[in-house]
Amino acid sequence: MKSTDLQLNHTAAVILAAGKGKRIGSHLPKVIYPLAGRPMVSYVLDTLASIGLKDIFVVTGFRSEDVQASINRRAYFVYQPSPLGTGHAVSCALKEIPPDIDTIIVTNGDDSSFYTAQTFEKIIASHKSSISVISIVTADIDSPVGLGRIIRDENNKVVAIREEKEATESERSINEVNIGLYVFDVDWVRLSLSKIEPRPGQEIYLVDVIAMASAQQKKINDIRLGSTSEWRGVNTQDELKIANKQMVEKVKSQSNSGKVYIFDLDDTLLATDKLKE
Repeated sequence: MKSTDLQLNHTAAVILAAGKGKRIGSHLPKVIYPLAGRPMVSYVLDTLASIGLKDIFVVTGFRSEDVQASINRRAYFVYQPSPLGTGHAVSCALKEIPPDIDTIIVTNGDDSSFYTAQTFEKIIASHKSSISVISIVTADIDSPVGLGRIIRDENNKVVAIREEKEATESERSINEVNIGLYVFDVDWVRLSLSKIEPRPGQEIYLVDVIAMASAQQKKINDIRLGSTSEWRGVNTQDELKIANKQMVEKVKSQSNSGKVYIFDLDDTLLATDKLKE
């Protein structure tokens, strides 16, 4: 599918980028830790822009000014004043979404660097053709420790996402997981988030709208991620090193595109445009 085939005039993107990233180290917001010399969130911004999305909103919180400085004017910014969960972050963004937007794609800023334009095009097209209130992207992971499991009913329909700490032993054996990539009907998700019961600590979990949609017998569209290499969780310094290596290899593989990439001895991608100047 070509991006020109998609009708995106009424579609916006919301990138969740408000977290501290305690496990990776708190001296920087996690989304601006570098991959191949660039803030990791910059890659998903490029990809979303490449398919023609013009309304891109980045939800910031911890050290918001640093995230904004790293992104510059490539997106609109929404401030989440308190870390009250992913559902609350999306609610903050919905207050700023233009009234003509009827569909939003939601993704995390810290694990989406490797998504391709084709993946975004596929899930948006699938959502629109399915006439669903939610489309959720799932992946089969060999070691799903720490990830929310996809719960299906006897008809193989998605009915809930179970966070690992709340999952039963049998549910923890499930390898199909939530990767935090969704498409929503705007009116439905706005109303639904207003009805979600806060968890302990007053956090509102975005995943809770899945069970709500199921209870309402609303249509939930689910899509398996074509290649699990497109999703890369980055929560620790070790995972950051792995992601950096993967990004370096990806950028090097694009060297036949006519662009010139210059790497330092430590495999850091140098700012080629600045060098040209």
